[in-house]
Amino acid sequence: MSRKRCRRRPVPPRLPRGLRPSLAADVVRDLSLVHHLNLDALVTGHADERLLWDWFGGVLTWSKAAEATQHGTAEMREQLHLVECVLARYARTGRIGLTGPEYQLAKAGVIVMDRLSRIVDRATAVSAASWSETALRSLTAPYKPTHAE
Repeated sequence: MSRKRCRRRPVPPRLPRGLRPSLAADVVRDLSLVHHLNLDALVTGHADERLLWDWFGGVLTWSKAAEATQHGTAEMREQLHLVECVLARYARTGRIGLTGPEYQLAKAGVIVMDRLSRIVDRATAVSAASWSETALRSLTAPYKPTHAE
């Protein structure tokens, strides 16, 4: 007599979402500072390619966290579209910066990312950051600038 085998993946035991440890207050403050400094550098023209990719990585991280928490997903989709437009312009012209409407959208994105950092649990944030680093590595090659300097 044969026995049926369960083909489901084992699910590790996890605390309910509300009981999971959240990010420490100083980490939330530091993340907010980074979000605001990145936005300021993009607006004032002090951004370089490294900062552009850091900004993209942050948006990827928080979009994944929004997906996991089901908070701010529509806003983070807008941020991903904004990053896509800025990267396309950078690849075309070599210019890193934001137009007026892009600035307003990015400013709203900073508020959403700060809010997400306050509500996300630590494990989800770490998982989202790890995912975004992997995704960023695979996405950086196509956006090398093609403009003549």
